[in-house]
Amino acid sequence: MRHGQAASSDEWTGDDRSRPLVAHGENVVTRVVRRLAEVGVRPDIVITSPYLRALQTATIAVQTMGVGSSPRQDARLVPGFDLAAFREMLEEVSGARSLMLVGHESDFSVVIGQVIGGGRVVMKKAGVALVEIPDPSKPSGRLVWLLAPALLPG
Repeated sequence: MRHGQAASSDEWTGDDRSRPLVAHGENVVTRVVRRLAEVGVRPDIVITSPYLRALQTATIAVQTMGVGSSPRQDARLVPGFDLAAFREMLEEVSGARSLMLVGHESDFSVVIGQVIGGGRVVMKKAGVALVEIPDPSKPSGRLVWLLAPALLPG
């Protein structure tokens, strides 16, 4: 999942890592994860970038979807996340059946494209992709669906 809409980077005067979600961003994230919960999506683990906007998004997801534990922060999910970091993360959570990562663009689009063997994926803010990876030791899989928040009513 990509984090929701945050304060404008052009107008934000603080550290980019502390840039928060705006109210509209929180509402959209809530709407998206509520819909995911309605259709039975409930990850075993949620791992998030430590940037505030991603952590806020992950916290909303955990609370709304009824995930049993708080989101784990992982510095590998900051901007610059790549396929090597993704492989490491998969190895570390090999017992999990499903995993939700919360982070940033354009990293997620690039990594998803690599995992599915090519193609261009665009993750909108608060967008979610489900990628099925049959063997976590070989992070290659297929894109099952890609949800853009604009497709949901509300």
